[in-house]
Amino acid sequence: MALTLTGLLLLLLSPALFNMDRFLFRTNTTAEQSRMQRLLYRRLAATLDNVYHYPFFDGKFPPFTGDERGFTVLTQSEKGLTQTEYLLQGGELQITSFYYERDALAIEPQEKEETVILANRLVNPYFAYLDETSGVWRSVWDEKDYPRLVRLITGLRFESGDEYDLVPVVIPLRIGQKYGWE
Repeated sequence: MALTLTGLLLLLLSPALFNMDRFLFRTNTTAEQSRMQRLLYRRLAATLDNVYHYPFFDGKFPPFTGDERGFTVLTQSEKGLTQTEYLLQGGELQITSFYYERDALAIEPQEKEETVILANRLVNPYFAYLDETSGVWRSVWDEKDYPRLVRLITGLRFESGDEYDLVPVVIPLRIGQKYGWE
């Protein structure tokens, strides 16, 4: 009876012991990959969730434009109207924000802020844009309307020299969609 009870206890505890073994002896590469993935997603989502609803403003401001190396979009931020530019250059993602005066809506930006993330860590990065009417991912966007989705595909280079592909980051542009964000 004691052997059966011991066997039953080991049988019940084996999944927990197996999971603890995996947790204690895992590598940090997957943790760093997921951290970088979240960083990219949060930065892109913070910009694309705040796309300015009236982007053309009588032709004074450019519409959404983009290619494989990056895109430029007009957003609304706490500092007012902002033109944000994402640029992939030399294995890094550069984010430049040009702030316009809140009251005057001047044509020239009043303030500029630059941020560089993942310097020399990105491997073969590129952007793509989903055309909602044709359902095709395009590498260049120069239409007057917004793309339905923006996708960033990249790999990540670790300090050890290892390279891993990240899951593509796909962000919807909710402006002009039928989900109540019109």
